[in-house]
Order: sequence, then C-alpha cells, then structure tokens
Amino acid sequence: RLADALHAVRNEMALDLEDVLDRRTRCRIFARDDTADAATTVAALIGPELGWDEPRQAAEVRKYRAALERERELAGLPRTTLVK
Repeated sequence: RLADALHAVRNEMALDLEDVLDRRTRCRIFARDDTADAATTVAALIGPELGWDEPRQAAEVRKYRAALERERELAGLPRTTLVK
C-alpha cells in the first residue's frame, strides 16, 4: 500500500526506494515484478518527502528495476505477477 511507503519514510527513516519496497513493505518478496511496475509511482510519492527531484526519482527507479532484473536472471526466475 502507498500509505505504508509514506509511513516508512516519515516514521521509520527509510532513505531510498529499495529500503521502502524491500525492507519496510516487503513488496519484493511477495510480488517482485509487480513491485518493479509500481516503482515509478512509489518514487513519485516518497520523492518529495526525501527531497528528490524528478531526475533523482527516475534514477532510483532505474537502479531498483535493474537490481530486480539481475536477481531474476541470476536465479533463472520467471516473470510473475499477482492475480488481479
């Protein structure tokens, strides 16, 4: 949930997109590829809280998605999404 992302930044000292999506909300564990898809939305939400401009938000998303892609490739994992 987006509220959890804001809570992580405002109250738990989360400092980057990976921290919010992986450690604070555990989204990566539950839905790795859906989380990659949501990264832009989450970065736009938490970015102003962290003082990020649009280039910084975009850089955080690129870095996050690249890490997810590396993880999938190294482990030979298929692309997965939650049933909607």
